[in-house]
Amino acid sequence: MKLSRKWAGLSLLAIAYLVSLFVAFRRTEHERESGRVTIQFCHWQLEAGVREGIDAIIHRYEQLNPRVHVVQVAVPGGGGGGIYQSWILTQMAGAHGPDLVQWDATKPDVPRIFQPMDADISRPNPYDRGTALEGARWRDTFLDGMVSNVDPTFHRYYSVSLDMHLARMVYNKTLMKAITGQDQPPRTYRELLGLCDRVRAYAKARGLNMVPMTNSAESAGMQSWLINIDLTNSLCDRIDSQHRMVLGGDDLGADYLRGDWNYETPAVAASLKELVEFGRMCTPGFWQRERDLALSDFVTGRALMFVAPSWEASNLVALCAFPIAAFSYPYPEKNDPEYGAYVMGPLSDGQLITGMPIYLNRATPHRAEALDFLRFMTSQEGGSIFSHYSNWLSSTIGVKPSAFASQFKFRRNGYFFSGNILVPCTLGDARNFVAAHMDDLWSANGSVGAFQKAMDEGIAERIRDGFRQGIRLQTDNLRPLDVEAAARVELAPPGGRPGVLPIVSPFIEGYICQLRELTGGATHEFQGVAPLLVNSKPKLTISGATPSLAPSLTAGWRALAAGRAAEAWKIFEKARGDADPAVSRGAVLGGAIALLDRQPVSGEQVGESRSLLARLAEGHDDVALGARFFLGRIAEYHEDRPNPLVAAREYLRLISADPRSIGAQTALAQLAILEMYSLDAGAAPAVRVARAEAIARLAANPASIGAVNFAIAYAILYFRRPARCRTFSPPSARACSTRSTGGRSSSRSRRSRV
Repeated sequence: MKLSRKWAGLSLLAIAYLVSLFVAFRRTEHERESGRVTIQFCHWQLEAGVREGIDAIIHRYEQLNPRVHVVQVAVPGGGGGGIYQSWILTQMAGAHGPDLVQWDATKPDVPRIFQPMDADISRPNPYDRGTALEGARWRDTFLDGMVSNVDPTFHRYYSVSLDMHLARMVYNKTLMKAITGQDQPPRTYRELLGLCDRVRAYAKARGLNMVPMTNSAESAGMQSWLINIDLTNSLCDRIDSQHRMVLGGDDLGADYLRGDWNYETPAVAASLKELVEFGRMCTPGFWQRERDLALSDFVTGRALMFVAPSWEASNLVALCAFPIAAFSYPYPEKNDPEYGAYVMGPLSDGQLITGMPIYLNRATPHRAEALDFLRFMTSQEGGSIFSHYSNWLSSTIGVKPSAFASQFKFRRNGYFFSGNILVPCTLGDARNFVAAHMDDLWSANGSVGAFQKAMDEGIAERIRDGFRQGIRLQTDNLRPLDVEAAARVELAPPGGRPGVLPIVSPFIEGYICQLRELTGGATHEFQGVAPLLVNSKPKLTISGATPSLAPSLTAGWRALAAGRAAEAWKIFEKARGDADPAVSRGAVLGGAIALLDRQPVSGEQVGESRSLLARLAEGHDDVALGARFFLGRIAEYHEDRPNPLVAAREYLRLISADPRSIGAQTALAQLAILEMYSLDAGAAPAVRVARAEAIARLAANPASIGAVNFAIAYAILYFRRPARCRTFSPPSARACSTRSTGGRSSSRSRRSRV
């Protein structure tokens, strides 16, 4: 039986592979015979009207472009996970995946399977000719300026968005009128509480199984987040060390570990009390209910109201036999007798975020056609077609929403710090731990005190575990960027090399170091590198001239730039025996760098790369400089256990050899980051920053100056030093001493920040 099951599984895999080959072959043959290009657009949206809207866009596009045929592929996936994610990754691995794919930055392999569109979004959208958007950069035609599409790890544009969504309270207009005598929603929080009392009385008098509000864990989670934001905005304002007016889960988690807030903090306790009141409005046991059950309650008239995002509301329009409308949840205001003291002001809808991001397959043979269709989809005409059919809001400026979608329009006026105390860490088990204890608030015997006790006993270590997972994730993400950065520099035209290697932003690397500090990661008690660097008085000993790129190596660097490390390794291996020492040394360097991203990467493979680089680093040419830089990167990020001290020594060696070389100028920011976070944990923050500022004096081009200063500024915000110390000339340790332990300033000094 085991054998037959094994062969059955293998047979199914073989059949799936053959079918995929057949489909790809048929598609290619059809294009060859007809001269018509076929592109595929894959997504997971199965809501009412969405596929019809995309079909209508395709129909109009093909009228304008008869040479192109667009196929819509809708795959179930529940938010893009599970079946959908596995299906896409399998298709991409087979090199015949869809040309355009709905994806997002939290899912794996973005740089491997998709290509950036940075240059494309800087050009006008030709389909907006004759509109108010004519001549504008494509990125400037989106409501959010494509802020939502900047990849948080790679800081590049891999996607464009099709829509935007907000949550509202949807209600049964017929039932509202029967209960209250009118079909208008409540305007204040106290009116909402009164309405819920009237619904219960109405149901009891008639013997009806009816509740004021139905919810599932999904919809209640969205509304709970907004409720606690409304009452904790002032708290978030006080601890917002980066002055972004946004605190994500990781920010709140870090501040929790520092002791800046806890679940007994008055504003937090008030928000928990309001959450208890919210729970009483809902169907008993709603936190364990599935989405479909909550929908059924509303559609069958067993509930007056339902918290619904606009993507869900479009389904309700099709499902409900009665008229529905939507309104904004009436949060407590400053004059509220119980919660007013914690209200900062009106609650806005926060940062405008667009959704349904669409990515471009890195391996598509039809890049021009796929991009062209993407431009039409996000033009004013394409956006209008989509909104008409889907009842969703378009991401494109100037698109008039449908009558129903207009009830979900973005509210700009108000405060919104995005501080979700129910998700104090976005990774790991912290979110699940909080969710598992929400019944401590909402069960029949629940209370605010019971929830607070559970959080005090278990949330801190779960936040740390989440941060450890974040370190691993961010490190895994930046490793391939090191390899791509080297290739991009090598492929740059003569005289066109950048001032620094285009590796990941110093923001990400500083963030990783901060997480290591918060989780108690190993640090070295080493008295900094700045004195060694300054005292060594580095001199220019290597020319740093850009060598001509040997033709035999060009293909290898291009393969690395495209993410094909295994192919690049083979090319470089073949060139290692070249009679020209410059070519052979360049081939060894390329091969060593390729090993850092040739899958599957192992510790032995990284060790082999390090050995090759160590031999190259003994030379006196540009290859030696490159080898020294990557020896530092390996010690810092590519080994299983990072070694900041070894990394710092390699960067010092590189800078001392040629401080103006590309590698040395890049290494300055890395060295400053190590100096501030990792090398001397016992030093006061002011001392660490002063050492980094000494390193900054060696920055010799705009890119390097910007990177080092950004790293220093980010650390200053993290350490929360008083405003008078925020200068890039070395301040004295005494002048910059903080008022509290651990490098944190007092509340008064933090509020006086510039």
